[in-house]
Amino acid sequence: MAFNLPTYVGNQPSHPTNIPQNITPNNPTDNEYARAVLYTAEVVNRYQFGDANDTDVASASDFMFQVGNVRLLALQPGTLQGAPAWANQLQQNINQFQQNMHQGFNQLQQNFHQRFNHLEINTAKAYNASCGDGMSRPWIVVKDGNGVDPTIPPNNLPPLYNRNVITGLNNNATNAYIAFYQINVPANATIARKKTEIAGYLGASFVGISF
Repeated sequence: MAFNLPTYVGNQPSHPTNIPQNITPNNPTDNEYARAVLYTAEVVNRYQFGDANDTDVASASDFMFQVGNVRLLALQPGTLQGAPAWANQLQQNINQFQQNMHQGFNQLQQNFHQRFNHLEINTAKAYNASCGDGMSRPWIVVKDGNGVDPTIPPNNLPPLYNRNVITGLNNNATNAYIAFYQINVPANATIARKKTEIAGYLGASFVGISF
């Protein structure tokens, strides 16, 4: 069978990624299969650095398993002494590599989302700091570390657009924001102290807001 070649060749000149060529259609050699595996591993590595995308990883994985499956089919019992054991070991290696790759890919996605959430939080805080007390230019919502917006279900907390909104928060909403953002305050902290801490978390601490 003819293999569907992947397309990723590397977006960075310093990190070229050569697509394996001239793989035997019906009976790939160990070296040819190894080149397919190494190519896929390199694409996954480049994904971590932002050079490859989800489609590149999926295409490379499909290519590797095409070659691996054809390699297994070529190892028919009786054609080579010990072939079934070899075939079983190869299949185990493929399965283990697939499992490791999926785990690594999921971890990369998780790390990316965490970094993106932190960037989004820091950007929102910096913007809010530039808005002063928010009266002339409203603050924007700051999400938590998991990217959750406190103003939508299931939290449904009031949007904190400016100093006056924080001033008008009742005790329940104030405590709910403290819990949502996991802000550490003394057990005997007053509501005014908690509101000051909330404003600080949003970025307003840069303009010295207190309640």
